[in-house]
Amino acid sequence: MRRVAFVTLALLGASLLYYVFVAGGEDDSWDRVRERGRLRVGMDASFPPFEVVDAEGQVQGLDVDLADALARRLGLQLEIANIAFDGLHDALAGGEVDVLISALPYEAQRTQDVRYSTPYFVDGLVWVHAAGTGEPDAGYSGPVVVEAGSEAAMLARDRLPQVTTVEVMSEGEVLARLAETGGYGIVTRVSACALVADQGLAIGQHLTEAPYAVAANARASRLADEIMSTLAEVLESDEWMAIRRRWLGEAC
Repeated sequence: MRRVAFVTLALLGASLLYYVFVAGGEDDSWDRVRERGRLRVGMDASFPPFEVVDAEGQVQGLDVDLADALARRLGLQLEIANIAFDGLHDALAGGEVDVLISALPYEAQRTQDVRYSTPYFVDGLVWVHAAGTGEPDAGYSGPVVVEAGSEAAMLARDRLPQVTTVEVMSEGEVLARLAETGGYGIVTRVSACALVADQGLAIGQHLTEAPYAVAANARASRLADEIMSTLAEVLESDEWMAIRRRWLGEAC
């Protein structure tokens, strides 16, 4: 993978550089990005395998490879801005970045200001069970392995009161227990993707869904159009399938 520029932004309230949109004027957002020659992508590099800073200080992950593919198809160089997750939308609104690619959940309340892509990955809680076996039926009342204190543990208590919850220390331990003893467990899909194939396990149906989407500034409509149409091409490509396999494994 190509090295990319890695920039850390400090968001300082009034010092944000805002996009200027003149009422009734021409939207030159795409022209300005093309003239700059760089696509500035905001992400919080603390969520592997989507984005994380490696030992050499480089940001790596599925979202980085996706951003790289998008930038290349747009004819731009990629510049990564590492921003705390709760500051991402402010950075987009303030013009500090052109697009957010950061395992970003779709939020309906933001759609007036943010234009979301179709989801490129659907996370959430899923059943996991031995390969070749089915999922538990509605009347199942046996053990279900979950990570202690997790959303999966709360879901099992609230929505599956008839089962016996077996709590372990991590999602990795959930999968290891199932590989050893069989039965059923509940983990996040992203955790299951990386580990199930090597342990003789299979991913079942979603119990909850968390779609991840790319987000552009809705006010910069020409730039958003270019980003979304080009992203759609990337997500249909063999390159994207290779990126998914690299970071999520064959199971996903």
